[in-house]
Amino acid sequence: MANEIFRKFVTQYQISEKEKAALQDENITKIKVNKVVEKLAVFYEKIRNAIDYKEEHLIRQFAIKRILKRHHLEQVENIEELAKELLYELVQARYFNDNTVPESYIEEVAKILKKYVDLLKYSLTLAKSATIRKWLLGMAACEIEELIVSPKKINALMELMYRVVEPKVNLIDFEVEEEVMAQQLYIAINLTLMKADRDLINYRLLKSTYRAWRDNDNFDLTYFSANLLTIYNELHESLNHPLNALLSKRIQKHAVLFNVLHNVVNNNLKDLEGVLNNSAKLESEIKKECENQYKETKRKVRRASIKAMIYLFITKGLLAVLLEMPYSYLVGSVVNNLALAINVLMPPVMMFILFISFSLPENKNTEKILSELKKILNNPDDLSLINIKEKDNQKPFLVMMFEFFYFLIFILIFGAIIYFLWWLQFNLLSGIFFLLFLSLVSYLGMQIRRSAMTIVVLTQSKGFIGSMLDLCAYPVMSAGKWFIHKFDQYNVFIFFFDVILEAPLKSFIMITDAWFNFMKQKEEDL
Repeated sequence: MANEIFRKFVTQYQISEKEKAALQDENITKIKVNKVVEKLAVFYEKIRNAIDYKEEHLIRQFAIKRILKRHHLEQVENIEELAKELLYELVQARYFNDNTVPESYIEEVAKILKKYVDLLKYSLTLAKSATIRKWLLGMAACEIEELIVSPKKINALMELMYRVVEPKVNLIDFEVEEEVMAQQLYIAINLTLMKADRDLINYRLLKSTYRAWRDNDNFDLTYFSANLLTIYNELHESLNHPLNALLSKRIQKHAVLFNVLHNVVNNNLKDLEGVLNNSAKLESEIKKECENQYKETKRKVRRASIKAMIYLFITKGLLAVLLEMPYSYLVGSVVNNLALAINVLMPPVMMFILFISFSLPENKNTEKILSELKKILNNPDDLSLINIKEKDNQKPFLVMMFEFFYFLIFILIFGAIIYFLWWLQFNLLSGIFFLLFLSLVSYLGMQIRRSAMTIVVLTQSKGFIGSMLDLCAYPVMSAGKWFIHKFDQYNVFIFFFDVILEAPLKSFIMITDAWFNFMKQKEEDL
């Protein structure tokens, strides 16, 4: 694929590498933190992240948003001091490595914060002020992260995938304008290739649609304040368009190919022409990258499973101590040790079983990836059409019958579980907690497996037994999905960490850091 699109893609990677190398210049003053303070901050962040399950690649973005939320930007007066404190806190928590973030970024972050502080103050007058505030904090976190971590490679990779995939998309029974189609494909690529969340997709749409948004030196506050609600509604509508969900399902396997290509190019930038022009060497590099991806996927599954196990064990253990045992005494019943042990141990044990039963179809999958990548590099026209068809409009009577049948399955599954708990003499609260965590484990396990299977391009058949197991598991997973979204809003442990513990602890860390700096100054004076 020695064409202009691919050359542009490679050039952006080379520019990004040069910029990265330039930042390593020893003459550039960088943010440094005390190692003792760093260990304390890292320890806290690990515990904090363990009780709030987030995908690994989104943790840093979420941490920035959490810090901004804690500082109540609408009330901030010294923006540059906040920018400095934010960057130091991120380095202390090792979201960015020590002695790698230039101090000059403090001024750039301050410009970004100034824009959002002004917009947040204005948003207080709007009807959806709470929603707009949350949205703006997400945009601010994404923009700050993008300042520190160059988006050049990400943008180049997404553009390459768009240029290759777009001609192959065939819309059936869909009538959308060309601009809408382009935007929806861009969103689908963000969802599949980058696994971006709503905040990140919102931000990327925002800066591509309104290019003046990134002009922090001459930000047009009057215009954007007047149109803030309109902009939010436009982006919200785009993200909820039915086409991006359908596109995402159909291009998922293509995203695997471009992720592999990204790593092959990234690892061979010094001799890229030699690799691309030598079919045997290219094949070897692709196979090696696939092996690396499988190892990395297994590592991520292991880490996600361990994190989920810790999250479930801590949450369930605390609930048992704080609620289950006092409830038993309150209703005058003896503490059921068997029920207590099952409730505490069941979630992590289930997650462990889900982890050890995970496997990948490595050899066949690698051959398929190799075959499809050769088409992309040599002749993209050989790629199959991506047919996007609107969901079949089933007859209302059939839909009602299927919904009623699914409801019966839901009742039967949960009825059987409740009867089993009654037989084991679970009390009301213990039974509720069992159902809650069974649902959470099922949903989290499914999410971890689904995330891991995004490396697979083969079409897999589940068979009769697999389909029956899915039929039994779906009601439990559906309940887990509902619970986990509610937990995001009402998780008392997160409230304790974020509202009660975090502010004083971060103040203590800041004072400790200042003390070490003071002592260092005294030592230099001597």
